[in-house]
Amino acid sequence: MVYGSAKVNVPYPNAIRQRCDLALDSAHGTWYVEAKMMRLMGDNGKANDNILTHILSPYSQHRSALTDCEKLSKSGFLGRYAILIFGYEYPGWPLVPTMSAFECLARERVSLSAPVVATFKQLIHPIHAAGAVYVWEIKH
Repeated sequence: MVYGSAKVNVPYPNAIRQRCDLALDSAHGTWYVEAKMMRLMGDNGKANDNILTHILSPYSQHRSALTDCEKLSKSGFLGRYAILIFGYEYPGWPLVPTMSAFECLARERVSLSAPVVATFKQLIHPIHAAGAVYVWEIKH
């Protein structure tokens, strides 16, 4: 799919102070996308113990991927909605359990498509060398 334009930090129609991460215009309409990063290790290789809050927290104050789903579904944007989570994997720390937990919790709140997943590996970063991008459409 070819996109005509991309915009970042797009104001929500129903909450002007809040911003949507990305809006992509295409011949089939506009996609409004919220994105989160899942990174269990810091750049120094030490565990980032609070990262799951950014993905799974049910509290709007945490601005998690989970609450972003609800925020998009109530946004008033005219177009399609998606939640994107990109993350890194480490030996003994696969992404699948976190993505499965996210899906389980999100499906209690919104209608999600099946995920589209693209993996990557052999990045030059010494800690963050492999991972995946997960994207779900939030149906409304």
